[in-house]
Amino acid sequence: RATARDPGLACAAAGPIASRAGPARHQPPPVVGPQRRYTLGISVPLCPGRVTAPVADAKTSNLRTSATRFIGRDQERQQLLSLYDEGHRLVTIFGPAGTGKTRLAEALGHQAVTRMSLGGVWICELAEVRDLDGLCSEVERTLGVPARPSQSVADQAARLGRALAARGPVLLILDNFEQLAPFAPESVSVWLREAPDLRLLVTSREQLRVRAEVRFELQPLSLPDDEKTEGSEAVEFFVDRVRALDPSFGVTPDNRELVGTLVRRLEGIPLAIELAASRVELLGLQGLLDNLDKRLDLLVDGSREGSGRHATLRVAIDSSWSLLDDAERECLAICAVFRGGFSPTAASEIVGQSAGAALPQLQSLRDKSLLRKLQSDGRGPPRFGLFEAIRAFAAEKLDESGMRVAAEERHAAYYMAQGEAAAERVTGPNAADALDTLTRERDNLLAVHRWAMARRDIDAGEGVLRCALALDAGASIRGPFASHLTLLEETLAAAHTDNLPAELWIRALRSRARALSVAGRGTAAQRDLDHALTAARDLEDERMQATVIVDLAMRHHGQRETSTARMLYERALGHARQADDHHLEGRILGNL
Repeated sequence: RATARDPGLACAAAGPIASRAGPARHQPPPVVGPQRRYTLGISVPLCPGRVTAPVADAKTSNLRTSATRFIGRDQERQQLLSLYDEGHRLVTIFGPAGTGKTRLAEALGHQAVTRMSLGGVWICELAEVRDLDGLCSEVERTLGVPARPSQSVADQAARLGRALAARGPVLLILDNFEQLAPFAPESVSVWLREAPDLRLLVTSREQLRVRAEVRFELQPLSLPDDEKTEGSEAVEFFVDRVRALDPSFGVTPDNRELVGTLVRRLEGIPLAIELAASRVELLGLQGLLDNLDKRLDLLVDGSREGSGRHATLRVAIDSSWSLLDDAERECLAICAVFRGGFSPTAASEIVGQSAGAALPQLQSLRDKSLLRKLQSDGRGPPRFGLFEAIRAFAAEKLDESGMRVAAEERHAAYYMAQGEAAAERVTGPNAADALDTLTRERDNLLAVHRWAMARRDIDAGEGVLRCALALDAGASIRGPFASHLTLLEETLAAAHTDNLPAELWIRALRSRARALSVAGRGTAAQRDLDHALTAARDLEDERMQATVIVDLAMRHHGQRETSTARMLYERALGHARQADDHHLEGRILGNL
């Protein structure tokens, strides 16, 4: 082997494999012998006339046995193995920090040895590697391939590919590859070309974007539904980690709801759940829930081994932030103003650039797992969002940048316009689409409402009423009814009638009256409608008077007081005809 050159490289590469703990095991003296040798169960041709050393009990894996139990992910493991069964050779498990990519890759590696008929499975940890030379050197060290420092990096990568080819069918796991993604064409693509039996499994926060890659986005652990915790991977994981500190802990009828709420608010992210579990003894379940708004400072690993990128939730996210350029950082920070998801069009407008100019940054943030794609009903545009921990981190960066005020103003203007336009369509032929829009954007409209309530100036008073009315167009039909009534009551209590357009005030009183009726508070609803009718008369607006009287008539109609209802409908009909509003006239005639 000492005299081997490139023509005999395959022979040298197929030799003893150094373990991660030290050098290869002692080998018998060199012999000149048979024309084939078997390494890792693969027949490898020998180079005629060369001195070689047979392999005795060569190690076939450096996979570790974890100190903690691996929970769930059965479906994901089956899906990943199926991708290799279908002939794919490069699979990237990508997702944000703390989703469990490494643990899944290790579990898959243990299972793949028999399932994929492999001669070996190797994991190469790359979190501290920053360049192509370091990547090749780390893979060489992991596999025990002798280094040649005098070679160029390109030659080193090609030589490593030929060494991998000599191993036959092996699975190489490249862990924490995100900072090396730009070097994928010069490394993994070369190795796949040189080693036809090689299978690669990459874990990364960023997609590699090479032709051979199959992207597998790792989702959070499955969450419990509203009524039970059984069958939830997130709950099982949380309980397992708490029991490591308190073996008596378990899900009981008394704490089931708290446990379910906690793992849902942690969004099923394994790192967040594990860090939260370490705080249960100190804070209790309710204390954890009460402090989750400060999750970046709360979720810290208190063990003596807690170090590195996963010691705290903040450090884990900061390691992804450090890989962004300035434009991507600005885009991510501004995305913190969204709630409940957003479309790329909305992001382009609110990031403050011309239409479509923010799309490259959005695509890059998506590729780097900082934007998540939300489930859609297929009727609207694709929607994206942030995990809450990432949003909290981005919000801090937005405050530091001084861009929050302008970003929130753009956010309010955009969604106010979207909400009011959808509200106007609710009574038209495209009512279903309008209601879908209001349902999708409810969280963003609520954020605008909170923003306007906090300002407490004249313009904000009008804005808060307008926002509440846009929300009412959807909530009065689809709900949620109780929380919407609370919002209307807070809105009207904070508004000042002296500085508001009378029409807005009347519409708000009508909206609250409807919500009060649904809640069974008929007397209060009647009072609001009486005030609204008085204001409409003072305004001398025929159409507005007609709409309020119709609301009064419908209250009596619903209570089967038909004589009073008929009298009120007829009064309203006269006002509608005076206003020449044929749509309203038709509605009244229908009720009559």
